[in-house]
Amino acid sequence: MFILQSNFYRYLFLSFYLGFIVSCGGGGGGGGQASLPDSSANTAPTISTLVTSYAVTENTSDVTTISASDAQGDSLSFSLTGNDASLLSISNTGAVAFSSSPDYENPGDTNNDNVYEINVVVSDGTLSSSLGLVITVNNDTSDDVTPGPTLLGTKVIDGYISGANVFIDFNWNLLQDEGEPSATEDEANSIYNFEETDFASIDNFTVECAKLRPRVAEIPAGAVDADQGVVDSPYNLYFFPWYGNSNEETDSANVTPLTSLFTSYITNELDNASQANISVANGCASTANDIGVAIENRVEEVMSGLTQFGIDPNTFYDDFIATSNETLQEFGQVVANYLQLTYGVSLVLEEAYEVKMRTQIDQLLLESLLADTIPAVFEFALFSETPEVDIGNNWTEATLYAVYDIFGNQNGELLSSANDDAVVYAPTLDNLLAYTDFVARERQFYAGLRDPLFDNVKVLLESGTSKAWGAYRFIDMGDFNSDGCTARYMELDNAGTDPIQKKYEITICNGPDPSDGTSKLTLYINNPDNPELIDLDNIFTTRGTQSIKDVYDGITALSRFVDTASDNDNLLTNGDFMTISIEGWQYRRTRENDAISETCYDLVNNTTTTGNEALTICSQNMPTSS
Repeated sequence: MFILQSNFYRYLFLSFYLGFIVSCGGGGGGGGQASLPDSSANTAPTISTLVTSYAVTENTSDVTTISASDAQGDSLSFSLTGNDASLLSISNTGAVAFSSSPDYENPGDTNNDNVYEINVVVSDGTLSSSLGLVITVNNDTSDDVTPGPTLLGTKVIDGYISGANVFIDFNWNLLQDEGEPSATEDEANSIYNFEETDFASIDNFTVECAKLRPRVAEIPAGAVDADQGVVDSPYNLYFFPWYGNSNEETDSANVTPLTSLFTSYITNELDNASQANISVANGCASTANDIGVAIENRVEEVMSGLTQFGIDPNTFYDDFIATSNETLQEFGQVVANYLQLTYGVSLVLEEAYEVKMRTQIDQLLLESLLADTIPAVFEFALFSETPEVDIGNNWTEATLYAVYDIFGNQNGELLSSANDDAVVYAPTLDNLLAYTDFVARERQFYAGLRDPLFDNVKVLLESGTSKAWGAYRFIDMGDFNSDGCTARYMELDNAGTDPIQKKYEITICNGPDPSDGTSKLTLYINNPDNPELIDLDNIFTTRGTQSIKDVYDGITALSRFVDTASDNDNLLTNGDFMTISIEGWQYRRTRENDAISETCYDLVNNTTTTGNEALTICSQNMPTSS
């Protein structure tokens, strides 16, 4: 309009001016002719649409049609720019419309406020004009869905935390898989709620089933803790099912740093769930239900033991903010700092190795935490094992990533050790490899360690690297019971702190009953020309039963007692030695310069006996064959 008015007044002025010249041109002959404007000069297109604000109802697409013209009659083109231009389109005749019908309940505009801002640009190919439009999308009440009753209310507590992603893990992998819904946050009441329709992907869903599943709260950086403010570092909190409190009929839960500590107590059950490979659809089927019952029973055992720490199990799972329990609030904050630290380390490793890490909290640390005697420096470890894959002939293979000797303090800092002179370091992969004991283990199991390979002997082949051993590989053979005995043939490239470089190690339990596990015989073969060395390359490649059985038979045939240890001397070449060890004592035989020397170590009193007397002293204090 402004352009039209300006041209109009310019025309009036020029008419008046030219009329004045004509009427006054009679005198003083030779008056000059006035110059007319060049009508061929290009001007920008004119947008004649004056309305800039529009309102449309959701589920409709058309907005308006923009009218424009060009004084030179040039062909015009239309385009859109602005914050929300990608959500709308304009035709070659100026018709503006949404590319997809807008949804009031799920706004797509930049500010998520149902107000879309765009600019219409009209061009003649050289010059252009623009017009800003604001389009408000209004609600169509006819498609509003009346919310169903909420269920499985979940509070996320350190202070009450807003902005978390809360979900129920139906297949026990502690990850949110497709079909596992997120709760809707009720900020006014500091609670996250679900509706039954959220669980359409779960076959035979029931609330009772959901109660026996973990609830996970993923807390991102930027979430808000009502007590501590904005969260700087992301972390996860976990609730594992336990309804032994006074209101056991409830389907609600409190996800807190305290409930998250139970992860370390239920590692076996979580491993069983991982091996079961449960789908989300079968998250309420019998296998998943059995794991839920087993975990609730395990948590119940731990809860029953909390009384020794002066903690009422009922309050342990309660909302300690609502109950104004300042002791638990302070305790929870320290544990939250700890969880943020461990989670940050996990993220570094997960990104580097594309695996999901699980934190293993030292049991002594847990007891200290629960007893409210939080140490200034604590230690933790992280683990991740890939699922077993079939490699043929009943052998399976998996990779275990483990990081030991990770130290941290209450301030959430990583330390190189528990010593006073420890270095504070940033959580990077290079630093973790430098300051922790990082182990990557390739493990091969015969029949998943469920079945023996021969006789009653189960077999594990493992190779990897660690801070203590360097590169290594070994064969473990035995029944793998906690009170049993394992025969091991190992190759080591690095002996750590041992003054003699250990290259190969053969170990078997010793004692009156070799299965008691209280003592062991170890041969250290440092001489690469020793004929007792076996071809581990071949065994790891072929996994031949007879080859492994030959190794086992050779180890179990060794003399295992102090008074008969000399029977093994023929296996020692120059530079090799053997030890027999029990708690507090060690007997050692070494071959050097084709002669055998003997040493007896009293490890309690830090005394050493050599020569013939060594055998006498150690025979008096260690198991013998008679």
